[in-house]
Amino acid sequence: MGESMDKCVVNDVAAIMARLPLSMPARHYTTPQVEIEVIDRESREGLLFMLDSGRLVIREPGRVEVKLPDRLLSRLSPADISLLRLALTLMEECGSVYLATDDYALQEAAVRLGIEALPVRYRGARVARRR
Repeated sequence: MGESMDKCVVNDVAAIMARLPLSMPARHYTTPQVEIEVIDRESREGLLFMLDSGRLVIREPGRVEVKLPDRLLSRLSPADISLLRLALTLMEECGSVYLATDDYALQEAAVRLGIEALPVRYRGARVARRR
């Protein structure tokens, strides 16, 4: 990713714990469902700092439908689905949307929906690298 701020990154809990919004220039978002998953003290302090500094915004996704095969949908948590819905919502507002996650099922779902998967610490799933 370049330096342009027209890129939006939707962050899962792994991206927040890795403090990705502090190291990558972009507009960073997450959902309330993911926010409540950040429970350890150090990660929570990092989350609060990112929110206070404006580097991360908590946003409810729009009312978009996530159309995926049942076998894949069954592997996703409600928080995962909220991230996909938010990414789909942001596609209308941002030049590019990335979903930052190390969860292979979430990466696969993102790619199937036309959302770029951005691995946080680990190499992406094969399907996430295909374009």
